Amino acid sequence: MGTSSFEIRFLGETDLPEVERLEQICFSDPWSLPSFREEIRHQARGGYSRVLRSESRLLAYMIAWFVSDEAHLANLAVSPEARRRGCAAALLDDLLAEARRRACRMVWLEVRVSNLAAIRLYEKYHFEPMAVRKNYYAREQEDALVMMLNLGPEGDDDAVLVQPQE
Repeated sequence: MGTSSFEIRFLGETDLPEVERLEQICFSDPWSLPSFREEIRHQARGGYSRVLRSESRLLAYMIAWFVSDEAHLANLAVSPEARRRGCAAALLDDLLAEARRRACRMVWLEVRVSNLAAIRLYEKYHFEPMAVRKNYYAREQEDALVMMLNLGPEGDDDAVLVQPQE
């Protein structure tokens, strides 16, 4: 499954049953359906919620927020059978393109310290560890690694050319 077969679009009400099901599969402390509905409403006010589909099947979704000149990746989930097929990278590419379009200077995220596959992916995109949030995932008493990608000031050519490392 190549990235050319992916369709990425805004999260809509009709996506919610599949998003909720994927959220339950991927996370031990899943977001609620009302939380996702709020994200749909928030899209006009800085929210950026996207779904990735292939052949009409939801494979992944992402929730991000834009505030001033920063972006925050709040949630990224990929269906277990679609992992390691470029879904997360396609959504990250989409987010970074939108962040550049909005002249963001940085992108932030938190990731479980135990999620080494996700950390490696973010590092390929040049995200750097900035801090550790102790017990961020309270249910499991697991820390979060705070990572940041510096996109630089608007017009900084190096910031525009950030590509994942192989």
